[in-house]
Amino acid sequence: MGNHTVTLFCGYQIDCAHNPAQKFCNKKCLGYHEKRSKLPKLAPRKCIKAERPYVPSSSLLWDQAKSTKSTEGYLNLYVRDPETGLIYFRVQHIVIWERAYGMQVPKGHCLHHLNGVPSDNRVENILCMPISLHLTLHRRIRKLSKAGLSSVQYNVERHEIILDTIEKIRELTEMRARWKGLPSQRDLEVDFANL
Repeated sequence: MGNHTVTLFCGYQIDCAHNPAQKFCNKKCLGYHEKRSKLPKLAPRKCIKAERPYVPSSSLLWDQAKSTKSTEGYLNLYVRDPETGLIYFRVQHIVIWERAYGMQVPKGHCLHHLNGVPSDNRVENILCMPISLHLTLHRRIRKLSKAGLSSVQYNVERHEIILDTIEKIRELTEMRARWKGLPSQRDLEVDFANL
């Protein structure tokens, strides 16, 4: 690979083998740089974004939280910490699931509403699953919705897809528990009798 240089204004990386003196990628870049260079130079601002501390779902703050409904239908909780004055946001179904199981949603996992209603946040309606399986589940349901089935047939097929996904989750959870010592399926078991 030949020598490369980064232009002074836009940061575009150019090959300078044919013209080692080139410092701009095009005339527009050069012209804008000349206009900007005539302005007084200001000290660069440092953007430091403070990390908000994690407020666990077991915190009593979430009992006092107000809720709003997002455009997708999820219920969002927000609360102001009286000590620090910071405002914290969480999605309600995550708080409910974490309180029910006494742990955070595992890394690489997400929560799925079994009946497809994002505002139905009963514990038995929330399923923790790997993100990859969640994407596959929604892809299969989306494909099913385009099949032109009657509503009864659609619901039967959708229920079968969900049960198939739940079985895959059980298999993956048991394998993971053997490999890494993570919680077993018994710890993450969901009551599916109400489907």
